[in-house]
Amino acid sequence: MSDLFQEIILDEAKHPANYGTLTGTDLKQVHYNPSCGDTIQVTIKINDENKTVEDLKWTGEGCTISMATMSLLSKEVIGKKITDVLKIDQDFLLGLLDLESITPGRIKCMMIGLRAVQDLLSTVR
Repeated sequence: MSDLFQEIILDEAKHPANYGTLTGTDLKQVHYNPSCGDTIQVTIKINDENKTVEDLKWTGEGCTISMATMSLLSKEVIGKKITDVLKIDQDFLLGLLDLESITPGRIKCMMIGLRAVQDLLSTVR
């Protein structure tokens, strides 16, 4: 990982995109990682007509990896079809973070936001 991208990850964690809560939606999901204490809450507004993520906001507390990943992920999924978001995987997140791999202990940190988003979207059909 380049020094520049390390700075980007730190900045995403300190100044996360789409941080906050949407009002007027029942689509809310909370995920907690008991092994490290990371918590992510996601609220999503769906465009029912074309089944896309119209808006997404999130809040949470956790390590740099979980916060930066959720920030980057939130920018990626807004405007995307639900079916496309459900296909996002660990390799996609590694690409967002400009990493080839991550230590096994940090995988849960990286994946917590994606799991919350996908669990929530899997209830929408």
